[in-house]
Amino acid sequence: MQNVQSELKRAKRLDDEEKNYREAVASSGTVQSVQQALTIAGNRGDVANVKALFEKLDKMQGPPKGRMTQFSPRNTYAPLGQAMAMRAQDKSSTT
Repeated sequence: MQNVQSELKRAKRLDDEEKNYREAVASSGTVQSVQQALTIAGNRGDVANVKALFEKLDKMQGPPKGRMTQFSPRNTYAPLGQAMAMRAQDKSSTT
């Protein structure tokens, strides 16, 4: 998914890139697809979707019942950090 996004940007097909991103976020229905969408949202600095996708992952996992969950927060912290860094950079460049 990330490669498709990169190629669409490189080809200057920004409308298609945006549409593909929105569809990926909206249609993510598995832990893996949510994590992929989360990575893209983080790279874009889209804090609103990062938060929404974290919530979606949390709901998908449900309450722990003495078992390991398939959701590993360790794999999802990077997109949150990336989104926060992009937002901070945007804010500092406008001041």
